[in-house]
Amino acid sequence: MIWRYAYFEEQVCLFMLHYLQEGMCFVDIGAHFGFFTLFGNYLVGKKGRVFSFEPTPSAYQQLFRNVANCPNVQTHNCAAFSEESEMKFCDYGLEKSAHNSVFGTRIKDHSLNAPKALLVRARTVDNVIKEEGCREVHFVKIHAESSEIHVLRGMTEILKAYRPYVVIEVGDFGIDGVPTSEEIVTWLQEMGYIPYEVRNGECVRHSKKTYYEYGNLLFIPDI
Repeated sequence: MIWRYAYFEEQVCLFMLHYLQEGMCFVDIGAHFGFFTLFGNYLVGKKGRVFSFEPTPSAYQQLFRNVANCPNVQTHNCAAFSEESEMKFCDYGLEKSAHNSVFGTRIKDHSLNAPKALLVRARTVDNVIKEEGCREVHFVKIHAESSEIHVLRGMTEILKAYRPYVVIEVGDFGIDGVPTSEEIVTWLQEMGYIPYEVRNGECVRHSKKTYYEYGNLLFIPDI
């Protein structure tokens, strides 16, 4: 997709183009090889800051190489989660690493091999941002492969204090122990956020659903 069109995840790209501006602080959770980290770095410019989280060691190594010439990007080889701990992680190999997750893959892809079990460090975004000495966060992208609610619970201080824009994956895949997307949307609404979606290339107000296909939503604070 990137090779052919120079982008992927059109919804996320449009949200970032609309709302991520020069000088802002961008947090990329589930950075993978760094496409959105690099895109965010381009948008925030030399006066901005970017913090990237990627738990899988092989994907993190590629991410680290890709941002080697970006001095305002700080990478963290850990999973963003609701508590500081270590946890088991399913690793499907570098080629299929976009499927890696605490909960196993949500995509029924018969080409996937059995995952390798890894032990990865888990950290709260609140604690990492504090340690980095960052006093503002403007935009957060969360692609956490079914761990979204845990990521959000680990950044409640940021959500309350800085009121960043939040882009998050949605999609109901019937995985045990994973809340529905409706529950996650409700959680963010209770935190004072309004959901938006992309429709005909524009960001428009989103009406909550009881079932979600795969997609991305933008949450804007109701200040």
